[in-house]
Amino acid sequence: MEQMEWQEKLRALSAGELTPDEAAKVLREAAESETKQAELQFSQKLTTVLKERDLFEVKGIVAGLIMEEGLPTAEPSSWLGKLGLNWILGLSLFLLLGTGVFFIGKRMAWWAIDPQALAQQYLQPMENVIYLEDNEAPAIEDLRQGMAAYDQQNYRKAAQYLKSYYAQVQDGNAGLFLAISHLMEGETDQATPILLNGLQRPGPIQEASRWYLALAYLQRADTQAAINTLEAIPASSIYGPEAQELLESLK
Repeated sequence: MEQMEWQEKLRALSAGELTPDEAAKVLREAAESETKQAELQFSQKLTTVLKERDLFEVKGIVAGLIMEEGLPTAEPSSWLGKLGLNWILGLSLFLLLGTGVFFIGKRMAWWAIDPQALAQQYLQPMENVIYLEDNEAPAIEDLRQGMAAYDQQNYRKAAQYLKSYYAQVQDGNAGLFLAISHLMEGETDQATPILLNGLQRPGPIQEASRWYLALAYLQRADTQAAINTLEAIPASSIYGPEAQELLESLK
């Protein structure tokens, strides 16, 4: 039982599941026993294998670790010794097979990218930067109500008011927040034409419209259109780093 608990601690340490205090306690416990210290070192080295993506390199690393650390050639003296040996061999085999599946699966495209999940990962509402004039015009009241709902993350209500305002004024700024409200509700068909109009406006509206248009295409699972749109975002754009990161995920 003690050996099983120790192996579980090693697994949790390697997986980064322990708090700093818990990790320090495991390290102190390992320092008190040569056997535990050896197992800790072996476990730490095996963890690095998980970061390798080439199947052949992983095989070489694991084989090298086994040769370097050595495995008992004599029959273990107790069932605890057998358990520890089986655990090490089992973990080695798991890493070999698991990383091999990753390598082959990646090359054979077994793990398909979910564009809609990626869209949700990157979709964040833009900060409210609209200046509201202090007058009583009906259109301005729609804008005021719409942006108040937007700030409260009530995007359905925001879209209702902003749609009314946008129809009257054709304000590109309000149109952008209207499109974002639709995207936050998953309404890509309503958001896309507004964002396409935003591409015709120079400056920040165009820049933001292109980024959110790419996310709209992803929500619609139109990956190629999303890639084309992301490639048009310059690296100097405020969305440049995110666009490049998303492109790498898609390609």
